[in-house]
Amino acid sequence: MTGTNQHPTMTSSTSIDAPASNDETATRGEGQIALKEHESRVSLKGNIATFDRLFVHYPDSVRDDSVWLRAYCATHCNGEHALIAKIAASLGIQQSDNYWYQVLTGRYFRPGGSAPKLKEFITQIRTWSLLRANEGKIPFVETRNWRRVKDYIDTRRDPGAIWKFGFIEGLTSSQKTECCKHYRDLNNHCKTIHIEAPAKATRNRFIHKLGKAYLMNASWTTARKELELETVVTAERTIIVDNVQRLFRPDVKPDQQPIFNFLHELQDDTECTVIFTWVPTFRKTITAEEPFWRQFLARGGGEDQILKLDQRLIKSDIIGFAKAYQVANDAAAFPILKGWSETSMGVRAFKGRLHLARLLATSRRQKEISVDCLREVENEPLAMQCDQEDAA
Repeated sequence: MTGTNQHPTMTSSTSIDAPASNDETATRGEGQIALKEHESRVSLKGNIATFDRLFVHYPDSVRDDSVWLRAYCATHCNGEHALIAKIAASLGIQQSDNYWYQVLTGRYFRPGGSAPKLKEFITQIRTWSLLRANEGKIPFVETRNWRRVKDYIDTRRDPGAIWKFGFIEGLTSSQKTECCKHYRDLNNHCKTIHIEAPAKATRNRFIHKLGKAYLMNASWTTARKELELETVVTAERTIIVDNVQRLFRPDVKPDQQPIFNFLHELQDDTECTVIFTWVPTFRKTITAEEPFWRQFLARGGGEDQILKLDQRLIKSDIIGFAKAYQVANDAAAFPILKGWSETSMGVRAFKGRLHLARLLATSRRQKEISVDCLREVENEPLAMQCDQEDAA
C-alpha cells in the first residue's frame, strides 16, 4: 500500500475536525490517499469529548481505537500526526503521513477506508505503547489481589449492573493503586480513567484533576469543565478515584461533602461506573449509621460488597514475582521470599527487597538473582525509596 508523503491543504480558517472540503481530492483504492500539500503542520490536540464527536461515524469496531489513537497523538506526540506515521513505520506499517492524518481527523471513512486493517494497525501501536511505557521496568505480576480487583470492576462496568459504585479497601502496600492503574492501562480506550484524590479536598481541585484525565484545557474555568464533563462522561465510562479518604471533610456535615455530592450527582446523571479505593480507617466513616453514607453503600451493594484486599502474598504470587525479577530456581530461595512477604510492611517492602537484590545481581553481572544476593539483602536495613511502578 502506497501513498504520498505530502500534507493536506489547510488554511487558517479550516478546522482540523471538519469534513474534507470539495477542493480536496482523495483517491481511496486500497486506502490510497492523496491530498493537496498544506503549508504548515497542524497540531492535533483536543479533549475526549471532541474526539468522541469526531469519530461518531466510524464503524463500531474501530471507533474506540481511533479515539485512543487521537488521544495518544495529543498526549505523547504533541499532536503531530507525522510522529504516529513514524511509529507505525517502525512497526512495519507502511502508510503515508496523509493516511494517518485522514484517520486522526475523522476523514478516513468519508467515504471508503478499511476498518479491519485500521484496527490491526492501531492494535499494533497500542501494544507497542504499553511495552514502551513499561520499558526498563519489571513486568506487572498478576497476583490474587489483581484478579480480584479485575473481576470486581468488571462486574460494576457491566451494562446491566445494578451496583454502579464499587469500593476497594486496602492498606497502603496492598497493591490497590498498582492494580487500579493496570486495569486502566488494559482498558485505555479512554473509557476508564484513574485519578489520585487530591491532597486538598476542594471541588475545584478535584474537577481540575478529573478534567485533566479527559484532556481538557487546564485554563478552562471550573464551570466550563463541569459542563464538558456532563458531555464526556457517559454510561460506558469508568472513573476510579484512589484514596478517597482524602476527599472527606470532617469540618462539614455528611450531606454537604462537596466532592462526594458531585460524584453522586455525576453518576446519577450519566449512569457511569465509579470506583472508590480507601484505607481501612475510612470504613468507619462510610459505614456509619448516617443516611448520606448509607446511600453510597447501597449503590455499591452494601457493606458486605466492599472488596478487601489481602496484605500478604500467597505462594503463587511469590513465585510470580520470583520469575519476574529473575530469581534463581533454587529451593533455598522460596523460604527467604516467603519470609519477606509476611512482614507488616506488605507488598511494597517485598518488592523493594527484590528490587535491591536485582540491583545487586546486576552489579555483579549475574543474569539471575542468586540465593547469596537474597541473603545479603535480607541482612541489610530496608532503607530505600520505592520506584513509582512499585507504588501500591
